[in-house]
Amino acid sequence: LALQSLMLGAQLNSLKNVVIVAGDKFSEEESRLVREVNDFTPTEMIQATVEMNSRKDFRGRNIQEPTEFCIGGVFDLNKRWEKEVVLVAEKVKAGVDFLVAQPFFDIRIAQKFMNYYFEVHGHTLDVPILWGLQMLEKGSGSFYDVPEDLLKSITKGHSGLDLSLDSIEQFQRIGIRSFYLIPPFYKGGRRNYEVAQSLMEEIRR
Repeated sequence: LALQSLMLGAQLNSLKNVVIVAGDKFSEEESRLVREVNDFTPTEMIQATVEMNSRKDFRGRNIQEPTEFCIGGVFDLNKRWEKEVVLVAEKVKAGVDFLVAQPFFDIRIAQKFMNYYFEVHGHTLDVPILWGLQMLEKGSGSFYDVPEDLLKSITKGHSGLDLSLDSIEQFQRIGIRSFYLIPPFYKGGRRNYEVAQSLMEEIRR
């Protein structure tokens, strides 16, 4: 009820692109103040949002007007593929319009995952995918382990912009032209949006 009320508020404010993802677990300190509720998975939320687009709420009742959400789901190539490939298929079956891949550093595994998906399910993964590219700089953080050779390049003072441009070229060589950027981030939450803007300007040239 709370989630669908939130979605209806987004619809009223003309926010129609959504990415549905499970949130991070509460810290130990936060858990003393609030309690997690894990009875609604992202896949179930995707299905419920598809039903809202067909004018049905979670009780199966008609809502006043159907929503018009373009629905995205998330997957993570840094996790075990045996489970991830099943979750991706479930999200596609639930009705996602597109998928978002969490950032990763070995560009080659994008094609390897697509091949693995075909081996498991017998058909290609044919919904649009936005592939994550995490930009790095000296002293910036990372959501995942950074390969040793990349760490050495950054430590030696190689430009994070140049390293990201190289990653984009690798994406393009295997036919991937849809991706999103995560700017370099630092302790305290500061992010270097300027270098991300510079990268986008380089790509447009």
